[in-house]
Amino acid sequence: DTEGRIINSLLQEYVAKAPGRAAFHTNLGENYLHTLQHVDLVLGNSSSGILETPFFHIPTVNLGNRQRGRVMPDSVVCCDESVVGIKAALQKALSDEFVKFCKAVQSPYDAGVVVSEAAVKEIKAYFAKPRSGMKKFYDVMRYCN
Repeated sequence: DTEGRIINSLLQEYVAKAPGRAAFHTNLGENYLHTLQHVDLVLGNSSSGILETPFFHIPTVNLGNRQRGRVMPDSVVCCDESVVGIKAALQKALSDEFVKFCKAVQSPYDAGVVVSEAAVKEIKAYFAKPRSGMKKFYDVMRYCN
């Protein structure tokens, strides 16, 4: 995406100016989980900050609304894409108090439940509810000017 290419370009410029202090990788692949053991924070708008990162008790700063509606572990700090929002979220996520708090956070995705069993239970409950048989239609034209 366009914004992603712009951000990648800026990151590559930074890395070029900071040899030995920074590295840029478009994808860590199988090394990603190993890398998480060596970071202080994950920042982005990927599901990884919500799903994998909490297992390592690492704070996540979740940018924007791409993950809106998902269950968020308490180790995730959400913010908008503004400089002010990002700075405030980073300050909170990197504070000694929040880092310590994250060490005790349990991910809601690690509740000791076998995921497939929980999914089957939810699907059965959904289909057990009575249905009217009528489709709901929305007038999308009312949102167009």
